[in-house]
Amino acid sequence: MKLYEIDAAIMGCIDEETGEIIDPVALEGLQMERRQKLRNIALLAINAQADIDSCKKQEERFAKRRRSAERTLAWCKDALACALDGKGMKEPEFVISFTRSKAVDVYDEKALLMDYMRTTMKQEPDKAAIKKAIEAGKNIPGARIVERRNIHIK
Repeated sequence: MKLYEIDAAIMGCIDEETGEIIDPVALEGLQMERRQKLRNIALLAINAQADIDSCKKQEERFAKRRRSAERTLAWCKDALACALDGKGMKEPEFVISFTRSKAVDVYDEKALLMDYMRTTMKQEPDKAAIKKAIEAGKNIPGARIVERRNIHIK
């Protein structure tokens, strides 16, 4: 029986006009059943809270492991990029290659014209417009294109 059904059955054991108990044995059984149902719900809530706490701890441990692995990867890539100086390396287990890319470096945001700003949640440089303008030969104060060498390890 569901909790609301028990409550309705309890009300059926009491005369609404006089408040007199019609069936005391049934009422006592229903009250015990209601108490057990509430107890089970409370225990379920305690278990759910324990599961939440356990998951949070596990998430924190995984996040720490991920951050550690990310730092290790960054260190490895930096060491390899420095040692190889842009030259690839091929072994049976891996291949290291480099690609070049161009990126916009905004070194002085205050010097940018409003034409090269965009508004999302806040006002920020529109790097795509800046890159297009610089590549077209315009001089944009506060921004420049930098060439990067990206390492790939497969």
